[in-house]
Amino acid sequence: MNCLYKVLFLFLLFSNSAFGAHIVGGEATYKCIATDSVLKTSTFTVTYTIYRDDIGNGAAFDFPARFGVFEKQPSSSIWSYLETKTAPPTDIGFVSYGDPCVVIPPNIRIEKATYNFNVTLPWSQTTYRIVYQRCCRNNTISNIITPGVMGFALDVEIKGNAISTCNNSPSFNKFPPILVCNQKPLNFDHSATDIDGDSLVYEFCVPYHAGGPVGSTVPGSPNACDGVTPDPFNCPPPYPDVTFSGIYSVANPMGGAPQVKINSSSGQFSGVPNTLGQFLVAVCAKEYRNGVQIGAIRREFQFNVVNCIGISSNQTFSICPGDSVVVNDTIYKLPGEYTQSFQSVFGCDSTLNIKVISLNPTADTLQFGKCDRDSVLVNNIYYHTTGIFTQKFVNSVGCDSILTIKINELRPTFDSIHVAKCEGDSIIVNGIFYNSSGLYTQKFVNALGCDSILTISVNILKKSSGTLNFQICQGEIALVNGIEYTSPGEYFQTLQNQNGCDSTLRIRVNKGTAFDIKKTLSLCDTIPVVINGQNYTQPGEYVFNFLTVNGCDSIITYTILPCNQNIIYDFENCDAMVLANSMVYDEFTPRYISQLDCGSIQASNVFRTNPQMNKHSCTEGQNSTVTMCVSASTSCDYETPDVTPITFEVLLKPNDQGRISLNHIIFHQKAPTRFSWIGGLTADNNYPTKYGIRIYKNNVLAFEKREIPTTRDWTKEKYDLYDDSLFVVSDSTLFRIELLPYCPAGVRSSVSAWDIDNLSVYFSCREIQSRMFSGKVENSTEGLSNVTMRRIHNNSILVTTTVQNGTFMFPKNKLDLEYTLGATSNDSILYGISVQDLLLLQKHILGSERFTNPLQYLAADINNDQVITVSDLVELKKVLLRVQNQFKKSDSWLFLDMKSVKEITNPWDIKRQIFIPKGNRDLLNLDFLALKVGDINGALELWRKIKN
Repeated sequence: MNCLYKVLFLFLLFSNSAFGAHIVGGEATYKCIATDSVLKTSTFTVTYTIYRDDIGNGAAFDFPARFGVFEKQPSSSIWSYLETKTAPPTDIGFVSYGDPCVVIPPNIRIEKATYNFNVTLPWSQTTYRIVYQRCCRNNTISNIITPGVMGFALDVEIKGNAISTCNNSPSFNKFPPILVCNQKPLNFDHSATDIDGDSLVYEFCVPYHAGGPVGSTVPGSPNACDGVTPDPFNCPPPYPDVTFSGIYSVANPMGGAPQVKINSSSGQFSGVPNTLGQFLVAVCAKEYRNGVQIGAIRREFQFNVVNCIGISSNQTFSICPGDSVVVNDTIYKLPGEYTQSFQSVFGCDSTLNIKVISLNPTADTLQFGKCDRDSVLVNNIYYHTTGIFTQKFVNSVGCDSILTIKINELRPTFDSIHVAKCEGDSIIVNGIFYNSSGLYTQKFVNALGCDSILTISVNILKKSSGTLNFQICQGEIALVNGIEYTSPGEYFQTLQNQNGCDSTLRIRVNKGTAFDIKKTLSLCDTIPVVINGQNYTQPGEYVFNFLTVNGCDSIITYTILPCNQNIIYDFENCDAMVLANSMVYDEFTPRYISQLDCGSIQASNVFRTNPQMNKHSCTEGQNSTVTMCVSASTSCDYETPDVTPITFEVLLKPNDQGRISLNHIIFHQKAPTRFSWIGGLTADNNYPTKYGIRIYKNNVLAFEKREIPTTRDWTKEKYDLYDDSLFVVSDSTLFRIELLPYCPAGVRSSVSAWDIDNLSVYFSCREIQSRMFSGKVENSTEGLSNVTMRRIHNNSILVTTTVQNGTFMFPKNKLDLEYTLGATSNDSILYGISVQDLLLLQKHILGSERFTNPLQYLAADINNDQVITVSDLVELKKVLLRVQNQFKKSDSWLFLDMKSVKEITNPWDIKRQIFIPKGNRDLLNLDFLALKVGDINGALELWRKIKN
């Protein structure tokens, strides 16, 4: 147990060697490899062997290392820099220890490396010195002061008389033991061999100090002379000696009793170390020839003095079942731990700890895949077929074992790929180029290792070109891939076709004028109706297509209306025989001749307001039937009659998808010279010379005609209303028709009578062909003219402009299409803008006076990024100062959906277009609000107007 404690003590003794630097020592030799008698030079191979502490935390070997070559003339003491040699480390390995009785601490491990390089020197009397400088030494060195910051300088001298004779330096035969025993005689042969036979003299010499910690633990350049890797160019010899501590000196580097010395003739070390520690020792071997020194070599190394008492070692043995192991004639058959004590051949009291481990045989399995016609080789045995096989063998621990081999069949791969590229491009598959279409094959080894085939289908795609022809007419725009074309001409776009290849699209635009003419005729006017020389006797819509001289497709649509009498007032029920009956009109009810499929018709009685004053009588009608006669106004001013007109009302109720057209009003009238009342008087008639007709649509005057001459005999009167869009209705509509006779002829008579018979109204269903969009663009004071309005459907854009009061209209729009309306204008950049707008914008940005309504935000967003910032202020100022004449990222006007302005408070959500879905209704109030960009004060006034 005492040995164990002392071994532990050794471990602790050297635990600090991991701290500090790393240089342990080194030596240098040279060998002459060539001479040149012409140039009078000799070339030497210089070899440096450097030793470092591998356990410490110091730097690794320099890679490469720098070696300075210096020269000194015989009469001078100054060394001059000649050149720097560099070399990488080679033969790196660990140094073995000497005394087998020493228990080697785990923190002691020395690593060596060799540097070789050539140097060519001239024949002369000059002395050359080759030096390696490096910091630093181990902190644990006991015999010098501050070893951790002491640098290391190792040199070799080649004197002039050694150069011309191509001399070789001596070489030390052995490396001193790193570990030596305390209180045990040290006898070590430190001799060297000189292959030239020169005599050698040995001595302790002083180690040199070069370099320092600068650049590592101390700031500064590591290449400085006190740095970790001094630059030879700036750091020539001589170098200072290290400073020994205490009793130690060059001649007495490690003490001892007796003191450790070196024999100058033999190089033998002798003495008994008596102090534990780590000691730096330098030995020089001077080379003499004919009594003249021609060179010298130097070696530095460290002695580690430790207590050496004995060896304790461990050995582990493994045995298979049934086997045994013999150690020092002792047989061990069972696993376990055993101890043997003995004295080693070196005289060390030692202990051997034996551990016997039982091993087991191996039962292993290998699986292989075999391609067709291949074989599997396992332990020099070939297997040509698939299946399960076994082999017996001795495993890695020496036990008999069994290997099971399973061989599975692998199959080749047959794969294919399809590659497509545009013409002009190359296709690369596994490093092979393909530039034409076709089928190709490549042979390869698949992931399983089997020969396989890849089939490659190459498709070279063609570039394409195409032409689009556009026939646009006045007001239309051709839109192709987001680009508008308004003028005739030929244009080109570069696109990608459906194959993804670059293609050219040629666009030809032809512009002309198109017509879409609609004419309405009625069978009530003539039967048959003659169009282009053909007779038409049936109502309906007849379309004729033709091309104008400008090449635009044009259409003339003839609508032939039926002559169906829907309502008639025949007045045959006239009853005025009794005076009281002349004051009411209840008998004049409508008679419905036919109804409509597209809606219903409801008519009132014929009546006159204030019937007590506006009486009627009965007279002979057109076809000798009974009809009505009424009194006429004595005034010739149509606007100030003294009787009320003959009136009846018709209520039209179209179906959801229907339209009803009021086509004709037909009746017979006469103003006879003599009146004749059935069952009453006959006398001269102060007949009216004129009559007028008025038609009200939902109480709004829609049609009026006055000063129509009356006739003395029955005359057919017909009023055609079918060409007036006011009389084509799609909603429930009330028409009121008024007939007024007036302005008597002046005949001496108290009676002024007008006869009317067979009052008929004609209607028809109108197929809805198109609908109308209209609206107004308004600013704060008035409508805005010359605004470009756009009706957009897919790529088709129809353009119009607002008129003087700001109104616009798109008259013919298809029922089954969706549209979007928008407005643009970039005119009048300075309209409404003043310095006041700059101040309002600046106050808002600074937060002193924020905007109060969404229109101010929209007017202030000059750069159209939905954020009010200084950049908007700068842009507005440039326009106001006339530095630029337009805004860079927005037009001068914004046009907002008026309905959206009234309903939405978030400025960025207010719509700038109006979406129109499919439908059959005319849309007449599609209004836009014109907001001037930059006119922030005007936006405030505009908002107040809208809210009020």
